[in-house]
Amino acid sequence: MVIGDRNYHSPALQEELKTVAPHARLLTPPKKKTSAEDKRRSALLSRLRYRIETVISQWCGRLQLKACHARDTWHLSSRLLRAVLCHTLCIFLAYQHGFKPLQFAKLLD
Repeated sequence: MVIGDRNYHSPALQEELKTVAPHARLLTPPKKKTSAEDKRRSALLSRLRYRIETVISQWCGRLQLKACHARDTWHLSSRLLRAVLCHTLCIFLAYQHGFKPLQFAKLLD
C-alpha cells in the first residue's frame, strides 16, 4: 500500500500503478469531501501520512539520512537498516519510560 495526498488522486495514476506494480495499491483521499465515509477515510489517511512524515523527518534530522554518501548498495542498505534499528530502539525506550513513541528528545532529559 502506498499512501498519497489529494494531489495523487487520479484514475490514470491508479491504472499506471497497476501496470507497473500489480500488487501495489495507492490510497488517497478524494479530491472533494462528499460523504461521511470519505471524511473518515480522509482523516485516517491524514493521520497515517502525518505519522510517516514525522518518522521520515526524524530520520533525516537525527540520523543524517538526507545526504547518504554510500559507496555501493551494500553500504546503503546497511546504513538504512541501522537507522531502522536505531529508531525501533528509541521507540522501545520511550515506551519503557512512559513517553509517547516519537518523543525521543525526552529520553535525553
